[in-house]
Amino acid sequence: MSLTKEKRKNDLVELLSHEEMIHLADLSRLLGVSEMTSRRYIAELSPSVRLLGSYAMLPRESAVLDQQTYLVDIETDRNREKKLSIGRAAAALIEENDVIFIDCGTTTPFIAHYISNELNFKGICCSLNIFNLLNAKKNSKILLTGGAFHEKTQVFSSPQALDMIRQLRITKAFVSAAGISQQLGLTCFNQYEIELKREVMKVSQHVYIVADSSKFDQVKMAYFADVDQVDTVITNEDISATDESWLRQLNINLIKT
Repeated sequence: MSLTKEKRKNDLVELLSHEEMIHLADLSRLLGVSEMTSRRYIAELSPSVRLLGSYAMLPRESAVLDQQTYLVDIETDRNREKKLSIGRAAAALIEENDVIFIDCGTTTPFIAHYISNELNFKGICCSLNIFNLLNAKKNSKILLTGGAFHEKTQVFSSPQALDMIRQLRITKAFVSAAGISQQLGLTCFNQYEIELKREVMKVSQHVYIVADSSKFDQVKMAYFADVDQVDTVITNEDISATDESWLRQLNINLIKT
């Protein structure tokens, strides 16, 4: 094995020791190799390093991870470019000294990622992956709501978290939705997300729904709000003319990325 290959494999492990997971494209860029080479390094380092979907990570304690039907790291990889553009647009709306809430989900991590490291802000979140991203910002002050941990979504939930949110005031809330329906409103996958989303929306000056265009005309099990309860929807430019029309009729601001 060449010294260069040995060093890069050591660098790979070192990078993962500081991040919960790294997308294969980002990892390859950091190592200065192709994605195919990164995949080969990960295979050679197995079981010390794992590849789940398009994300490299160090092994987790729970062996049930691969059996979950909904995983943040895999779901994030679907429509990645669309979610990335939404995240960039949403992060650009955050201003100096804002108090922001960033929800759980597969689009919201891109918001946290794109927030400027120079920006002073206070962040509130309910999921571990968002906390890790926000906490890395040098001028941030972060509040994690806490509670019971749901590994497949990285979310914490508890009655105490609701009480905490009720005592706060938020300037900008970025709320995720797995389904957006004109008739049946805003829905998500898990019932334990509902109450926190509702309380956040009540105490926020401006509520943004962040969802890629594939979420329109979709309905999931857990209803949390009517669409007209939000101020702005941030989605992709390929939203259908029909969906854009009914949003405009509700006087909802639409940001297309």
